[in-house]
Amino acid sequence: MNTSKKTVTSACRRHKILITVDSHVTGLPGKISNCLDNSFSVTGITNSNADIEAITSPLHLVTDNSTKKDLIMFYA
Repeated sequence: MNTSKKTVTSACRRHKILITVDSHVTGLPGKISNCLDNSFSVTGITNSNADIEAITSPLHLVTDNSTKKDLIMFYA
């Protein structure tokens, strides 16, 4: 499985958005980040040729530090 990760960060960001996608929507996290103001941090994880199980599998790695201000989005 080919997995790539891109993080868009800034010093004063408060809300975290994790977007995990298959290869059909590669680039979506960057586009969403460009539409939001500096109070958001957007992280995108792309899983090539992935099914829903593969897309949701890294979820256990990031939910430990999540708050009610954070958002997780799945696209498959």
